[in-house]
Amino acid sequence: MEKAIREKVRELLVQNFGSKAHLIGKLLETEDFIKKNLFDSFDLIKVIAILEKEFAVTVAVADLANDRISSLEKIEQFVISKRPVT
Repeated sequence: MEKAIREKVRELLVQNFGSKAHLIGKLLETEDFIKKNLFDSFDLIKVIAILEKEFAVTVAVADLANDRISSLEKIEQFVISKRPVT
């Protein structure tokens, strides 16, 4: 399941950031989007909107401050932590 989330996030980022698709495709799962200068603060707002819509999660300011959506791996962990237990 976790791999599916990671790949879905990568796919969504490629779809929504077409001009950066080649960079997103090469991004390692643990690489930080900001440190790699891939996304700026405006892009992160779009990433948050994508995550909230696609995975039905809410991203709080504290999540940003705690660096919970800065890489594919961290986004995956974040989505899993926000999903209801079944």
